[in-house]
Amino acid sequence: MDSHIWAFMTDRQKGLMPAIAELFPYSEHRYCVRHIHTNFRNTFRGKALKDQLWSCAKATYKATYDRSMENLKDMSVGAFQYIQKIEPKHWTRSHFQSQFKCDILLNNLCEVFNSQILEARTKGIITMNEMIRTQLMKRIQKRRDEMKKVTTTHCPRILKKLERSKQLSWFYTTTWSGGDKYQVLGPDGQFVVDKKDWYCSCRRWQLSGIPCGHAVSMLYYNREKPEDYLHSCYEVRTFIDTYRHILNPTHDKDSWPKSDQCPIIPPEPVNNRRGRRTILRRREMDENRGFTKGKVSKKGVKNKCSMCGATGHNKKISWAVNQI
Repeated sequence: MDSHIWAFMTDRQKGLMPAIAELFPYSEHRYCVRHIHTNFRNTFRGKALKDQLWSCAKATYKATYDRSMENLKDMSVGAFQYIQKIEPKHWTRSHFQSQFKCDILLNNLCEVFNSQILEARTKGIITMNEMIRTQLMKRIQKRRDEMKKVTTTHCPRILKKLERSKQLSWFYTTTWSGGDKYQVLGPDGQFVVDKKDWYCSCRRWQLSGIPCGHAVSMLYYNREKPEDYLHSCYEVRTFIDTYRHILNPTHDKDSWPKSDQCPIIPPEPVNNRRGRRTILRRREMDENRGFTKGKVSKKGVKNKCSMCGATGHNKKISWAVNQI
C-alpha cells in the first residue's frame, strides 16, 4: 500500500516524529493542537492567547489563517514567533490535505482507545492481547449490527452535521452567471462554489466531505438535495463494509500448540521506581473535570446544610453534632 494515502495524528513525541518521517515520507503528519497549547502555555499564558491559537488552528483557508496569525502577533510577538516555528501543514485546517475527508484537530481517537484498554494494559503481553482482541470482537459486532438497523442512505451523525449546514445556508445569498461556479455571499464573506468539482473556497466541503453552508445554499438555489453531495465514505454501506471483517473466537491458551523453544527471558526493567504505576492519563489543568462517571463533581461548590441553613457542611454533620 502506498504511503501517500496515510494521515497521522500524534502529540509530537520525539520518537514518533522521525519514525513517521522515515517510514511514511509522503504521508500527512498532523499534530494535536491540545498538546501544542500545553507547551505553548508554559510561556504564553492567558485565555485570550489560547483562544487566538485555536482560531488559527480552526481557520479553513489561508486568508483566514493569515488574519488570525496577524491578530496573534498584535497580541504577543513572542507567541507569534513560537507558533510560526511549527509548520502550518501540521496543525491548522487551512493547510491540511483534502483527500482524507477529516478535519479533526485532536487525537481523541487514541485517548478513547487507551481509556478502553486500561485494565488490559496491567496484564502480561499475552493476556493483554487476548483482552483487547475480545473487546474488538464485541465492538465490531456491535457497530455492524447497529448500523444494519439504520434506514437512511447515510450515517445518522453525518446527517446531523449536514442539518447544521442547512440551517446556516439561510444566511447566504447565491448568485449565478452561467457554468458550474456560483458566488455565495454571507456574514463571513464571499466565496466561490464549484458544483461540478464539489469545491468551495472556504475548503470546509473538501476537508470534511460534507457540504458547507455555502455549498448548501448553492444546492438549494438549484433545487437539489444536499444529501446527494455527501462523500461516499459516509454511506451506511461503506460503514458496514468497513466492519464486515469478523474476528473469530479462539480457544484458551491451554489448547494452543506447545513450543519446543526455551522460555523467553524478559528484559531488565527500565524504571525501578517504587510505588503504584500510573494508569490513568494525567489531565491538564484546563481540561474539563466537571463530570466523573456521569456525575457532576462537587469540587469548588460550597455545601449548604438543609437543617440549619449554614454553609460549609451538610445535614449529616449537623445530625452528628446534635447526637453528641
